[in-house]
Amino acid sequence: MSEALPISVTHIIDDSKCTGCGTCADYCPQEIIEIVKVGLKKKARVTDPELCVACRYCQKFCPYEAVTVELPGHELW
Repeated sequence: MSEALPISVTHIIDDSKCTGCGTCADYCPQEIIEIVKVGLKKKARVTDPELCVACRYCQKFCPYEAVTVELPGHELW
């Protein structure tokens, strides 16, 4: 695991797009994304956002474009 950033990172997972496939969790180097059962479906959830290093692998590799990572002050990043 890498060292977490000293700033707040926000993860937005669009439940209408997320299929719970687990790709985001597979690519997360911090292992802070888990797939949980919500009703009859599976969905991705961030378990420990303060450990995020903002690599955006979850966003980059999601085949359904369901994940957005926001880093305040770094809109162009």
